[in-house]
Amino acid sequence: MSKSIVTLFPIAGKQFFFNVPDSWCKECDLTHQLIEKITSDYENIEIEVKPWLENLPKALIHGGWHPPVVLVNGKLFSQGVVPNERILRNHLHNLFH
Repeated sequence: MSKSIVTLFPIAGKQFFFNVPDSWCKECDLTHQLIEKITSDYENIEIEVKPWLENLPKALIHGGWHPPVVLVNGKLFSQGVVPNERILRNHLHNLFH
């Protein structure tokens, strides 16, 4: 079974040489927690967390204009909101079945 990659581009946290306070994007933290929770059920899913500003060209190329941006295997899954847990869980489940 091949490995899948879930990539999160948050605006909060370290961006270049400065830190963006978590309070600027509660959705970023909640999205990261949700991804960690769901992917803990799968050993063949890798999580990448890449700062949105530092990786702006890559995020934009994939359609990620508004953080938090979530890509699943390089395809835009959600942006600007905390993903729905059931929909994300089903999407990841369907990758392997």
